[in-house]
Amino acid sequence: MSKIGIIILFLCFLIVVPGFAQTKPVEVPMKFRDGMPAVEVMVNGQGPFLFAIDTGGQGQARADVTLVEKLGLKKVGEARAGDSSGNVVMLDVVGIDSIKIGELEFKNLEAVSRNYNGRSTTKIDGILGFNLFKDYLLTLDYPNKKVRIEEGNLPEANGKDVLNFENPRGIPIIEANIGNQTVKAQIDSGNSNGGFILPTALVEKLQLASEPRVVGTAQTVSSTFEIKEVKLKDAIRFGAFVFAEPSVTYPSPSIPNIGARILRDFALTFDQKNKRLKLTKTNSTGEVVAGDLGNRLDALFSEDEKKGFHGVVLFEQNGQTVLSKGYGFANESTKLKFSPSTLVQIGSNVKDLTKVAVYQLVENGKLKLTDPLSNFMPGLTGDKQKITVEHLLEHQAGFPLGVRGDEYPFTTEEFVKSIQTLELKSQPGTKENYSNLGYACLAYIIGKVSGQSFDKYVFENILKPLGMLETGSYLPNFDKNRIAHGYGYNGDNGIILDMPHDADGHLWSLRGNGGYLSTTGDMLKLYKALLNDSLLKDEAHRKSVFDPTQPIVLAGSDMVSFFLFTNMPRLNSQMIIATNHAAYKGNKLMQEVSSLMQSSSGNNSSTGKIETQIETGDKKPQTKTLKPVLEKLPETGAGLTIKKYIEAYNSGDEEKMKAFFMEYAKNDANSPPLEKRLQNYKTIRSKLGKITFVSYGLVEDGGWEVNMSAEGEPQVKFTFQIEPNSPWHFERLMVTVDKE
Repeated sequence: MSKIGIIILFLCFLIVVPGFAQTKPVEVPMKFRDGMPAVEVMVNGQGPFLFAIDTGGQGQARADVTLVEKLGLKKVGEARAGDSSGNVVMLDVVGIDSIKIGELEFKNLEAVSRNYNGRSTTKIDGILGFNLFKDYLLTLDYPNKKVRIEEGNLPEANGKDVLNFENPRGIPIIEANIGNQTVKAQIDSGNSNGGFILPTALVEKLQLASEPRVVGTAQTVSSTFEIKEVKLKDAIRFGAFVFAEPSVTYPSPSIPNIGARILRDFALTFDQKNKRLKLTKTNSTGEVVAGDLGNRLDALFSEDEKKGFHGVVLFEQNGQTVLSKGYGFANESTKLKFSPSTLVQIGSNVKDLTKVAVYQLVENGKLKLTDPLSNFMPGLTGDKQKITVEHLLEHQAGFPLGVRGDEYPFTTEEFVKSIQTLELKSQPGTKENYSNLGYACLAYIIGKVSGQSFDKYVFENILKPLGMLETGSYLPNFDKNRIAHGYGYNGDNGIILDMPHDADGHLWSLRGNGGYLSTTGDMLKLYKALLNDSLLKDEAHRKSVFDPTQPIVLAGSDMVSFFLFTNMPRLNSQMIIATNHAAYKGNKLMQEVSSLMQSSSGNNSSTGKIETQIETGDKKPQTKTLKPVLEKLPETGAGLTIKKYIEAYNSGDEEKMKAFFMEYAKNDANSPPLEKRLQNYKTIRSKLGKITFVSYGLVEDGGWEVNMSAEGEPQVKFTFQIEPNSPWHFERLMVTVDKE
């Protein structure tokens, strides 16, 4: 694995030729660990175990020390590991009787043993080196997430998509051009961090399009050094593939290196016998429309596109993608169409990453939920000294939504001072007040505890282990031509990366609570990772972020761009919708999918008739409703307002209902007077008695249709109109009684 930060191995033992059981082609799913492609294998008949495939790794295999201990693998020799400075360590070599990938078996192997799991988030049992596949064609198909192993030969090199390579020390090296210079470059699937990595001496000879910036550090056996990134004016080319004004990192420990950020757009087939490499770059958008359900959903969204929908949808059922497709424009000025690879804002879904980071630090013994904020932030007085990490997680710190708009600079010093001087809305731990500011405090704590910036911690401990290399703020150095613009009612709002920022990420109005870009596919990796212990070991911690047994919507929005993850456990389905036009919001699509899925499941019950209408104001709620699929209200935003209404309603206490209307209801010239609201409440309460939440859906005009059971009627709909952004004020209510 020849990459920055990893010691290059120089093995000094004889390679044993593997035996093979059969010649039938084998194709297995490509998984990712730490950004490297990986496959499940059986070792000595046990498993499955997860092994990464590293074309920059010498030898046949490497085994993690825990696997060696678990399987009782015997030491058969030693190997030297060193770096260019001449420092050397000795590593054990163990014998492995068999490694089986699908139906293909490799026998009588030797593997270097070392610790690949120094960080708890890096789950890997070993590495398969390039030499293991020397008698086969090995295809790493990144776009389709498949690994294929078969016998055969590639055609003669043509200098376009079939290239010759050298493999001194068992690492494939091709010829590339940077500007007018011809260089040798390694093809390294084990380089999970970088795209193009160049030696410093080479960078100094090139024309630069930006100033270099420090993006991290790396370590050899004997020293630590900075990793820098810069954009080139010179193009990089290999074969027929040209990369204009590429960003590169440096220094490379030896020769130029081509890693995961470039390779992930290709299917690469290696023919070691003839030393040829075939590169197939996907020319498609990566779209998927599969089966009857996929076609029905595609037809639905295609009709919506004609009405003004612009966005991208990912729908999975039973673990299979049935729809992954873009509709409309991500950038109207450049005519960039939405596709599954479009980078979109995820808004408050960044908070899910923040939660994971906090719980990781808790599980690693570096943080407690009961730790007070004052332990990390100086100068807090009075009730603010009572605020704990758990209060911040649960929006119970008493903070407002925020103190400064996202578009305004907000330095660390200004942020800390704003917390020190802030007047709390409520006593810590007594009320839920949705707060971006509270999650900025969590990002601040994560930085203090980990010694890394928030973005750096999230990348190293969440994104990188899951192979989420298309997610972040400024750290991934995104190609701005792939980012969806936001279109408000006044036109193009630009992109989130144009917001004020420091070298290590967004300023404090967004840090920890918003501001990230991602793709639908990347974000689905995050939510799938919460189905197991790959990120968090404690099930209670995982469920605090996302409970897979419950229907739920995790939503992020600036009321222009929407990002919505929906879990539908009864249908064994997950959906992500990302939109970028305020005039056609993402929740409209959720309503239509809800209706389609209900009809697919054969539920054709009547929606009933309107019997009572309450809180009409100037605008009556739409009466066209869609059947719900979700059975748990969100804990934040509009869902929290509705929960507060139900609590006050069921209390039967007019004073508590009055307090609700004063704190949670919109009060302007178009709102009914308080006396009218209370009279309406008493009328409904006398007819229905107590109410019990059953499920909810969304209606055509953005309202929330909540199904209730009541003492007086078995089926009742409460259609709430809730202010579409913070502070999510109650606006009006329509009550519908369903009759058989």
